[in-house]
Amino acid sequence: MNARRILVVSLVVAAVAASSAVAALSPAQYRSDAASICKTSKRAIAALGSPRSGPQIKRFLEQTLPIGVRYTASLRALDPPASLAAPHKRLLAIVVQEVDLVRAVVAKIHAGADPLQAFNASSAKGTRLGNAENAQWRILGVKACVS
Repeated sequence: MNARRILVVSLVVAAVAASSAVAALSPAQYRSDAASICKTSKRAIAALGSPRSGPQIKRFLEQTLPIGVRYTASLRALDPPASLAAPHKRLLAIVVQEVDLVRAVVAKIHAGADPLQAFNASSAKGTRLGNAENAQWRILGVKACVS
């Protein structure tokens, strides 16, 4: 009876392990999924409009932050093929820095900083990060994600 229980438990464990194992995406599927993630995020940000005043900048950044968090989570959930794993990892590191930058600017504004000045002070770093992100997307071959 013990041997039978061990066999049943072993089969259940093997079945659960097999069902939870997810193979890496093919390069084509990775690129397609990544492009879809980018398009969704770009549409969401475009829907916010272009801020033109301090209060609009504040609201824009506050609304952009959760979009960036979802974007990061979606990219993190991708399982790139081995050939794209290293640039994907570099991309994620850059995207996390971009979201952290927006979070820091929002925190400064909430602490009383002028929204336009806070935004302008972060602009150079944001541009560098954006350029670095675009470079990784080019390496990954996902043109839809290049800004």
